[in-house]
Amino acid sequence: MGAERQIQTVVVINREDCCSERLANYDIRVGNSPNPWANPTCNNQSLNNGGIFSCNLTGQYLSITMNGRGILTLCEVKAFEGPNIARGKTAF
Repeated sequence: MGAERQIQTVVVINREDCCSERLANYDIRVGNSPNPWANPTCNNQSLNNGGIFSCNLTGQYLSITMNGRGILTLCEVKAFEGPNIARGKTAF
């Protein structure tokens, strides 16, 4: 991310056209090590599918790591430094 950031929320967006099952068995990691496996995870279990995840970790690197073998397909990943104040609200 270029500098150390306090990441509060991570949004992982899955593909909608096909292959959505490929986004499975992964961890979101944030920390200061360029080695992703040396950084702590935002979640306590392996994730399946996309979504909005609370993170609350500080670091320069954000990575998505797979647990095991397979194909990991991501459409988009967004990281937010502050809380997601729009979550649960209706858009006008």
